[in-house]
Amino acid sequence: MGRYTLLQDVEVILWCCLSSWYYGYHISELNYPEASITCSSTAAGLLSTTLPPCLDIDSQRYSAATAVFTLGGLAGSLLSSKIGEKVQAVGSIKMTGLLNIVGSLMMFAAPHWLAVLAGRIVAGVASGLAITTVPPLLSQISKTSTNKVVASHGGSIGILNQLAIVLGIFSAQVAGLAATGMKGDRLGGWRYVVLVSGIVAAVQLVVGQARIGNDLMDEREKERTLRDDDEDVEQTVDREADLEQSEASPLLHDGDSMTPKHSESLRSLISSPTLRPAVLLVAFILVTQQLSGINAVLFYSTPVLKNLLPNQSGLIGIFVSLINVAMTFPSLVLIDKIGRKPLLLMSLTSMAISAVLLAVGLDGHHQVLSSISIVTFVAAFALALGPVPFLLISELVPSHAVAVVSSLALSCSWISNFVVALTFLPLRDALTYKDDRGAVQGEGRVFYVFLGVHVIAFLVIYSKLYRN
Repeated sequence: MGRYTLLQDVEVILWCCLSSWYYGYHISELNYPEASITCSSTAAGLLSTTLPPCLDIDSQRYSAATAVFTLGGLAGSLLSSKIGEKVQAVGSIKMTGLLNIVGSLMMFAAPHWLAVLAGRIVAGVASGLAITTVPPLLSQISKTSTNKVVASHGGSIGILNQLAIVLGIFSAQVAGLAATGMKGDRLGGWRYVVLVSGIVAAVQLVVGQARIGNDLMDEREKERTLRDDDEDVEQTVDREADLEQSEASPLLHDGDSMTPKHSESLRSLISSPTLRPAVLLVAFILVTQQLSGINAVLFYSTPVLKNLLPNQSGLIGIFVSLINVAMTFPSLVLIDKIGRKPLLLMSLTSMAISAVLLAVGLDGHHQVLSSISIVTFVAAFALALGPVPFLLISELVPSHAVAVVSSLALSCSWISNFVVALTFLPLRDALTYKDDRGAVQGEGRVFYVFLGVHVIAFLVIYSKLYRN
């Protein structure tokens, strides 16, 4: 019997996923309490300290606070492989906790809007480091586990990364509701919202220091090796044969050991004729995740659903986030049963249909059709395109290249996210027109652009993701 029990494996997995939770939380932490932080409200405040209840933040500064998080995330992803080499993966997770505490406290105690920007940058670095470290680490935990339940559910364990992200987004919305009220306008309440992630980070650090050593994965690999040596040779051969036949087996193999043989440089990855296709495919799928239109759909969710729920507009973001959480659970079950490729193709097909219906609904001012399309689009994204790309990083490339590929692919994802944020509204406006009465028409046309992304991604994934 292995040294690591099921409960011990679960403890490590949940501890790692807290860093993914931070990422989701920071994505959404300023969305709900916008009125609370920007001094656009006259509601009673919560704070009676020397800190100002709100800050001099206009729409441009608010947008900047959102954008710098992406830049921080890019920096964190670019630095992740170097940090991992120095402190190992578990040490990187602990560093995300430390950075989250710093960023959270900077925002909580901010006397000026520039301090909020600085805190967002630090939080972004932590998130970029987390999102490049957690998915490969979860895969490694599964592959080095001596527990059969954990070892046989690698895909489901990998999906927990995305589940933690969407739970973080949902948690931020709920925290915003609790601290700033239904309208998000309770002055000073926003400070408590940004403090939550720092409190959780402190708990993560305490648990990590007390129970999880930086050399944990080396110990797990040694334990797995000892266990394999004690197994019957025939059972070992059968297990390897099953792995070879699995659709989710890596495109490239470098043996069973998850301990890196040597670190790869970016130049060697791109120049290698055997590694290059896998590297480009991983980067393409992660870029597709950002270019799929999910952020645009979320942008339209509030104005569209507000017309159906005029007296409960504060709950719309929470409702959409809840859909995102709920539809991530089916992928936990389906990922190891039907495989990554079919699940991605199902997700893209459903998103494409929803994009067309949303375009028709927005152009024709059909509120019900638009609302249903938004819900189905978010659900389809959560089914596969949200969680699966992170899982593929450690499955399409050999282990010694995972760190660099993860850094490269997630950096491309951050850049794509930034590009979408900058270009979506100008693109939408360029595709619209005014009718004879001066009313803006054609807002749904931009979703035909996203439809094109879905079609291209479907064809690439169908033909390139896994060899026959």
